[in-house]
Amino acid sequence: MTDSDPTSPNLLKNLDYAIVQKCMHCGMCLPTCPTYDATLSERSSPRGRIAMMRAIADDRLAVTRIFAEEMYFCLGCLACQSACPAGVDYANLFEHARAEIERVGVLDSPKRCLIRNIALNKLFTSPWKLRALGKAVWFYQATGLQGLIRKSGLLRLLPKSLRDLEPLTPAMSARFTRAHFSDMPNQVRPRYRV
Repeated sequence: MTDSDPTSPNLLKNLDYAIVQKCMHCGMCLPTCPTYDATLSERSSPRGRIAMMRAIADDRLAVTRIFAEEMYFCLGCLACQSACPAGVDYANLFEHARAEIERVGVLDSPKRCLIRNIALNKLFTSPWKLRALGKAVWFYQATGLQGLIRKSGLLRLLPKSLRDLEPLTPAMSARFTRAHFSDMPNQVRPRYRV
């Protein structure tokens, strides 16, 4: 579980309220938002999310699982911020909303905590583990195993969440990042180690 303290103050309430009120609900952000484009749901739009944030800041809405899922459905691409004529600081709002979700812990579950712990504390902090995972995915794709498994129907045996992720697996190159950079001319070698 996260280190949530439900007695600490609401992070959206601590924001400068002028930031929350800046949105004019003009709709200029809608064509730029990939989640709104995919769902055509107002709550999946930047102005819909800002309305929910404002309601939470005003104590008209609690931080619920629906709000949390909507904030994590947002890609955080900030295309809406670029399109906004009022200059809404969506990045600031977005970060505070996600921090409030984590503070309250509405998405906490043993499975989520385990996955986050493995990914953030074990995998992403270890370059050799990331390379090993990359090589395993490359092998899976390069040997034709990916196509074979897809055609065989074995993916139906996986939980739905993993079944949905498998088609999103990026195409891996046989050369990894370090190999790409080692070929660059005029590469400066470090003289000291800090």
